[in-house]
Amino acid sequence: GIDEVQFFDSTIVDVCEELTSCGIRVIVSGIPTDFRGEVFGSMPVLMARAEDIMRVHAVCAVCGEEIADFTQRIKIAEGKRIPAHYSDPLILVGGDADYEARCRIHHEVPGKPGK
Repeated sequence: GIDEVQFFDSTIVDVCEELTSCGIRVIVSGIPTDFRGEVFGSMPVLMARAEDIMRVHAVCAVCGEEIADFTQRIKIAEGKRIPAHYSDPLILVGGDADYEARCRIHHEVPGKPGK
């Protein structure tokens, strides 16, 4: 099993392919999109090549619906919790205070091109 597979570089796809071709069952978990709502690492390729995909949803921190598929990064500015800007660094190791689950309607990315 490999957790947080979105953080691995692209060689993880080859590793998973080699292990499965040897008859080893490989289970990976990770999030398919980053806080910007864009594909994250090798997740799209791994999902495309997987024999089975189990997609789970979280509860949206805003509306409470069990349809949250997005990761909302939160930052503190002037004492307020606000959504991270599109230009903020992609990787930020954090905890519950830095991220929350959001549904498509409540996911916000200030500064995202085309928005």
